[in-house]
Amino acid sequence: MGISSYDAQIARALWIKGKSLWLAIGRTTAWPATATAPEDVVPAAETPGTHAIDEPIVYLRPTLISLARPVSSSGSVSVNRQQYAFVADANAYAEYGRFIYCRGIFDVEEYEGLPFGAFRQTALYSGLVPAAGHENDQWLAPANVSNHGILEYFSSHNVVAGSSADVEIIVECR
Repeated sequence: MGISSYDAQIARALWIKGKSLWLAIGRTTAWPATATAPEDVVPAAETPGTHAIDEPIVYLRPTLISLARPVSSSGSVSVNRQQYAFVADANAYAEYGRFIYCRGIFDVEEYEGLPFGAFRQTALYSGLVPAAGHENDQWLAPANVSNHGILEYFSSHNVVAGSSADVEIIVECR
């Protein structure tokens, strides 16, 4: 099987970055127990056939979207113990900016009435369509989304609990 070139990967990153992007958090229900682990210890495995996250809680407009590239140290941001340097769109090909970094802030005090307490999935959607009257909102309850668009990336992880959280996603375009 062949591979995609860096130029193609960078073109895809620029194309996705140019779309309307939304972060999402979901899954309030604990992960089921397994033969070797008690309940809520082992997250579900991600599969590429997934079209939406489980039990969406809220969709957030990112506060920061940037192309990025991995670096060995002194990056602009660290995600999952890997450092990344931000890359300007104009320098994407010269600096191999084939990763998309998105950040949003989930603050429970802003989202009154949502079932927050803990979440176990984070996601990045493109092409999400807000319901009528919510086109300019910075966050959307699931009832205020008429179409969630394309699930570009998602992660199932251990529980995140608290009153606020930075939601950070880094997507490698291939």
